[in-house]
Amino acid sequence: IEIHKIVYKTKTVDGKETHASGAVLFPRLDQSLPLVSYQHGTLTEESSAPSNVTTFGLNESGVMAIFAANGMIVSMPDYLGYGASSDLPHPYEHGKSLATASHDMLKAVEEFLEVEKIKKNDKLYLMGYSEGGYATLALQKQMEASGDNRITLSLPGAGAYNKTAFTKAIINLDTPLNFIASYLWVLHTYNQIYSSLQR
Repeated sequence: IEIHKIVYKTKTVDGKETHASGAVLFPRLDQSLPLVSYQHGTLTEESSAPSNVTTFGLNESGVMAIFAANGMIVSMPDYLGYGASSDLPHPYEHGKSLATASHDMLKAVEEFLEVEKIKKNDKLYLMGYSEGGYATLALQKQMEASGDNRITLSLPGAGAYNKTAFTKAIINLDTPLNFIASYLWVLHTYNQIYSSLQR
């Protein structure tokens, strides 16, 4: 398979234009291939962003490499805060910015495929796990709202989809919270983005 880093234009949380990046993986085959947009889970290290991965193992990039080796084109956005936009804070679990970065990456990959003369068919799969599960549903919602109804199948997994119910469930637990840093990261992000919360 071939792996390429894509740098493209997208919007920040406050609507300013910026550059973001991601990786596209595909085999060179003389046939039309389906396209998969894979939204990655929570990352705590810049080196784990899809466009920075140099080796494949038992991780999300490794699984997506297997998809590509089996005849699929895989788009993997880094999101804001990683790769080309690592100077920005990552808006963790912020649906709109995750969707926008993923959707703009998908458009950039399609332009790249035209230039490279890689044929794709009309099948489009959306997939993601953990933060990527939430990002996948946010992407699906944004695409459908914009009239882009070409999604063949959406496979979101293990995302915190209902933020209010999820937060209430966490707060009411009477056990050690192994992922407290992630929960606090969400609260910190939302407090920055939604300044009207005044928390």
